[in-house]
Amino acid sequence: MCSELKILCLIPMITACGIINGTFTRSIEPSSVPLLQKGKNVIWMDLADPSKQELSFLESKLGLHHLALEDALNQRQRAKVERYDEYHFIVVHSITETEKLEATQLNLFISKHALISIHIKPLQFVSDVKRRLGENPHLLRRGPDYGAYMLLDASADNLFPLMDKLEETIDKIEEEVFKERGSSPKGLLNSLFRVKKGLLHLRKITWPQMEVLNVLSSGELKYISKENLVYFRDVYDHMIRINTIIETQRELVSGSMEGHLMSVSNNLNKIMKKLTAITAIVLVPGLIAGIYGMNFKAPELNWEFGFYASLASMLLSTILLAVYFKQKDWI
Repeated sequence: MCSELKILCLIPMITACGIINGTFTRSIEPSSVPLLQKGKNVIWMDLADPSKQELSFLESKLGLHHLALEDALNQRQRAKVERYDEYHFIVVHSITETEKLEATQLNLFISKHALISIHIKPLQFVSDVKRRLGENPHLLRRGPDYGAYMLLDASADNLFPLMDKLEETIDKIEEEVFKERGSSPKGLLNSLFRVKKGLLHLRKITWPQMEVLNVLSSGELKYISKENLVYFRDVYDHMIRINTIIETQRELVSGSMEGHLMSVSNNLNKIMKKLTAITAIVLVPGLIAGIYGMNFKAPELNWEFGFYASLASMLLSTILLAVYFKQKDWI
């Protein structure tokens, strides 16, 4: 006998769509939602930027605690799992890339019959999961926790393209850093700091979520079935991989920064060597000219011989110093 499945969507008020007695339907009255939380029914309600009336409905009809709902609207919540008698409250964060990396909080309420997801901003991967469940509604027969797994898995998988893009950016920066050139490209250090800041931002978001997924896959939560633990372990493994990639990329960026600073230091040393060589080449002829250009007659030389001797000394010293510094690769 086919289980009754209900997938509830917010467009824009609370409406429902899903399968009832094996038949797909796109419209279920919100007032009937509390009555559906029995038997083998499974409900998924997704709310994007919910209103006060919708939150009041969740509190009064579905029994969600007002403090948990307040946390769901507070976009500065840490990633966490809270256990209530009738449900679990989970907070995670998803990364979206616009002009900069932005974190959007995703809040999940998992009970025996219901999955409720709340987020302030629209999330593309949530729409993708809705479409997937619309095409394969039998997936939700595995329980509300399986629907939560699908959302968490989609959120984690959403990070891999971002990791690939960051890796390409780091590779390009490395090529610029270690390319043979007289001076480093303008703005390279700014690019390095920007990438490093982005990786630090990612780490602050993904690292706490590993602990959340570890709790979800531990088998200690009442509303996470043993059959679905393997799926949460899979997401936990994805998050470990993501954090490993972030740490590796941070090391690469740090190495690139060290290489860049070393390159700048080497270029500065080369410039100082050239200036030192030029100064020495100019200093000796200047010293000779200064001595023989003084207003007195050298006792050992007549004027004519001293003049030509000083010129020859200046020319010879210039040539010898130039050859010496050239051999030392200072010029």
